[in-house]
Amino acid sequence: SDVMESISIRQCTPSSPVRLCKMKWLGVIFALVARAVTEEEASLPAPDGFIHYPQTFFDRIHLAWYAPNVTEPFFGYKLDYYPKERPEEAKHTTYHRNTTNVIVDNLRGHTEYVFRLQAMRQNKTGLEGNPTEINLLTIDARPPKPKLLHVTALDTGGVEVVWEAPTKHFEGQIEGYEITLRPEGDGNSHIVRTDTTKESDIVTGLRHKTTYFATVKARSGSGTGEARDPLIVTTSGSKQ
Repeated sequence: SDVMESISIRQCTPSSPVRLCKMKWLGVIFALVARAVTEEEASLPAPDGFIHYPQTFFDRIHLAWYAPNVTEPFFGYKLDYYPKERPEEAKHTTYHRNTTNVIVDNLRGHTEYVFRLQAMRQNKTGLEGNPTEINLLTIDARPPKPKLLHVTALDTGGVEVVWEAPTKHFEGQIEGYEITLRPEGDGNSHIVRTDTTKESDIVTGLRHKTTYFATVKARSGSGTGEARDPLIVTTSGSKQ
């Protein structure tokens, strides 16, 4: 076998020292035993019926499974999970063998995760059985779109923007808004971030006699949402 060849057991000849040959034979035995144990441990079947319940919160998920069909006792389970696009952020935790459903929290909203579950013979890395896994896209935790009511050019050269807070059900808390005024044609957009939940603001520092496309997005701790279609405004001839 490759194990025997790796330790050169064929070098044991009648003229070889007895002690050396005994050591080589012991090496063969230990290697074969280690291989047999490893193969046995790796053959631990995967947990069955690995599922997730419908998600109601963006940052947590309820997972469940059935115990593997084995007669011998085993330690428990190891769960690895990570954002699919960022495997370097992988986390793992272990559970007792009597555990068959858990809640995993502190997840990112609107992110695809990979969850990999394995049974373990011992609480020790490297002794896991065959894995089973599921992919899950967490629900979008970003705030819904605010309704932009009107955008008015002021004599001072600024623009008053008025909107309505999102009315769609939202589990998180709105922390502020992001107002964007994009000039027609070339030019950089003028972005204002508010740190309050007020529903109006006056934007200054704009170019005079310029047409802008105005949008508003809501912000929360989970990110910035999307905007509705823009409203158009043209600033006055005065420049503030």
